[in-house]
Amino acid sequence: MIKLRWHLYRGIEKLPLLTLLAWLELMVVIVITVMLWLSSQQIMKQAELPVTTPETVPMATSPMTKQLDTFFSAVPRVQQVSQAIETLFTVADNYRISLQEVAYRDEYKSGEPILYYTIDFTVQNSYPKIKTFLTALLAAMPYVALEQISFDRDSIDTSQIQTQFKFKLYLDHE
Repeated sequence: MIKLRWHLYRGIEKLPLLTLLAWLELMVVIVITVMLWLSSQQIMKQAELPVTTPETVPMATSPMTKQLDTFFSAVPRVQQVSQAIETLFTVADNYRISLQEVAYRDEYKSGEPILYYTIDFTVQNSYPKIKTFLTALLAAMPYVALEQISFDRDSIDTSQIQTQFKFKLYLDHE
């Protein structure tokens, strides 16, 4: 036993300190790994227990669900696209706004009940009139989303602003 102890002390003296630290670190990693493995096994056993749930769970209706239902009830059918566009032109006429460079593009994503109809147009008028027109249009057509708006003024001393709109009209495809 004394010889074994002597060989151990001699061996430790010959090994550099960094090697000892590396072996110690390796031992710590092994212990942590074993502990994690044991705790994961315990979690797996708990996961195998049967979960009891009530037979009927009442569906909670959130304010967001009600808003979505209201939105989808207002969305016109695809066959009513001309009426929706007519509403756009009627609101513009009511505010004496002239729509220029009107472009239409439809987009259907498979599996979705909604058809997206993009409407691009340009308007030239004063800022307050354009703002009033935009507010009235969004109120008259709650199924339309303003995707993009850009303003351009030729000079600083003019009240006329050229505004480019990009709207997305939602249509029920089902």
